[in-house]
Amino acid sequence: MPIHPPCPAFGVDRIGWKGEKSGSFSVKSAYFRLTGFGMVQGVNVWSTIWKLQLPQRIHTFVWLSLRDSLLTNANRVRRHMAASPCCGLCYNGYKDLTHALRDCLRVKEVWNQVVPSGF
Repeated sequence: MPIHPPCPAFGVDRIGWKGEKSGSFSVKSAYFRLTGFGMVQGVNVWSTIWKLQLPQRIHTFVWLSLRDSLLTNANRVRRHMAASPCCGLCYNGYKDLTHALRDCLRVKEVWNQVVPSGF
């Protein structure tokens, strides 16, 4: 579809960007628009996380977790910082984020002590 030059009959020419509510362009909004990164069903996950009334270290932990940037053994191997992706606690699984936070047998023991049964 061709873009026609500005014409007074069509009103004042203006720049508009649908990636921001304000209509202003930013590299951040373009990145989110192109990748969908940080958006879940139209909600900006990042701004939701940072608005929560939590200690900064919890914000950072959640942010790193959602970006899969925690230094699990799997990520350490990918970054050439470790030789084995196996879990150092249970020596059983591939230690990715899910294993480190949920699936490891030793981690399950901790969750069972912290969270009452029935949840």
